[in-house]
Amino acid sequence: MKQEDVSTFLAIVETRSISKAAEKLFLSQAAVSQRLKSLESEVGVTLVERRKGFKNIELTHYGNQFIDIAERWAALCQETEELKNKSGRMSMTIACNDSLATYMPLFKFIASQEPGIDLDIRTLDSEEIFDLIEKREADAGLLLNVINSTQVDITPILTEHHVIISKSVLADEGKKLSADTMDPEKEIVLMWGREYMRWRETLKIHPFSPHVRVNRMSMIVDFLDEEDTWAIVPETVAAHFAGLTDINIYQMSDAPPKRVSCLMVHKNPRTTQKEAIDLFTGYLRRYLSTLQIHS
Repeated sequence: MKQEDVSTFLAIVETRSISKAAEKLFLSQAAVSQRLKSLESEVGVTLVERRKGFKNIELTHYGNQFIDIAERWAALCQETEELKNKSGRMSMTIACNDSLATYMPLFKFIASQEPGIDLDIRTLDSEEIFDLIEKREADAGLLLNVINSTQVDITPILTEHHVIISKSVLADEGKKLSADTMDPEKEIVLMWGREYMRWRETLKIHPFSPHVRVNRMSMIVDFLDEEDTWAIVPETVAAHFAGLTDINIYQMSDAPPKRVSCLMVHKNPRTTQKEAIDLFTGYLRRYLSTLQIHS
């Protein structure tokens, strides 16, 4: 089979249209149709039903069965190209939740320890990460939400408490604080995660009127200059903020459920990437061993 014929078939499957597949591949509709005809001639079955007057195509029974074969063929072609183009350097694509990429300097640690590996880091939400790993378009994923899959291995790698941070002195050193005793009108709030939301509903301060509500973790520290303002964040985030500015960190007596970060890799990764994935997971374990958190 020709690589371009298989790629054309997959574009048709994705778009469900000959014309849209042509646009996606920057080809004429006649060229797309010819490639499809060539592929069908080679495999000996009809893959796509031709129906006049219909914009969207329908796959035949054989066409639906052929999708998995085509995807595996395309992956093998890509691996072959990568093998030919290797020049003694390794590269890998890592999909990661934004908060993990920003507040765990893992990638900086790896780059400094292993200059021979090129990293392509993409910050995405959990479902997008899962999709890339399942399609083997990313080699490893770091995420917060666990998604079950028969094709992907998900391993918890870091469990951390939440803490209260403030630029003001809110209590004696070493004393634990309770969110229920804090001033809700001074809180900087980031709403995230179902378990965290359920925990908030158990507090006396719920429902509440926070001083400021933000949708990104990075914005919290900007609002802590006002006296006695405070926020609840995971330990790694608190450590990151402490490296940027002078803040006080307090353990919580009524902390939310611990935040669990997970590593995601495909159960059958691309052959050319196995060495890079093993190297990455090794450095990940070394990096996590350096963290000082109350897990």
